Amino acid sequence: LRGQEEGGGDIDVSGRNIALAPEGIITAAGKEKGGTIRLRSGEVTLIGGTIRADGESTTGKGGKIDLLGQNIGLVGQSKVTADGGAGGGEIRVGGDYLGRNPEVPNAKKTVLTQGAAISADAKVNGNGGRVIVWSDEYTGFYGSIFAQGGPEGGDGGFIETSSKINLQAFGDGGAGALKGNPGLWLLDPYNVEIVNTVANPPGWDGGLS
Repeated sequence: LRGQEEGGGDIDVSGRNIALAPEGIITAAGKEKGGTIRLRSGEVTLIGGTIRADGESTTGKGGKIDLLGQNIGLVGQSKVTADGGAGGGEIRVGGDYLGRNPEVPNAKKTVLTQGAAISADAKVNGNGGRVIVWSDEYTGFYGSIFAQGGPEGGDGGFIETSSKINLQAFGDGGAGALKGNPGLWLLDPYNVEIVNTVANPPGWDGGLS
């Protein structure tokens, strides 16, 4: 699927289950501003391919991406980006900040496997964007997330990897800035385990059982 060229356009997909194969691409990238992409399932949202809402010019800003459902997986070498030359966009996976936005349904389980990547970076001069990864029961973070300020200027962005109950944070990333103020990375679960070993959840087979 592809949105419009200049402004990125809007893409909205809903269904009982949504799956994007490794070779699949959904893009609402635009030169000056990334568009809006929203995937919302009733049960499982499984992403194995590429989703882009980038602002591709040096003055462009990243768009907005929502990946929603009861069980959400970013698997394999999947990539979700809302980068922009002049500022990163917003990416929400499984909910919004602290899971408290009633307009954004919360996931029960959210997993980013090793190799899966999310970014809302400023690529030239601008502030990093905003990335939320949330679940009500279990968040397994094994991939990478970035919301960095631009190399020529700009502050770092905001990242949240949280769960109401259980967060396992094995991944990497950052919300830093070379020439601006550092951003913030929030981890806010009931239980949290942070280790220096990167591995996929035991028995992970690409499903969400």
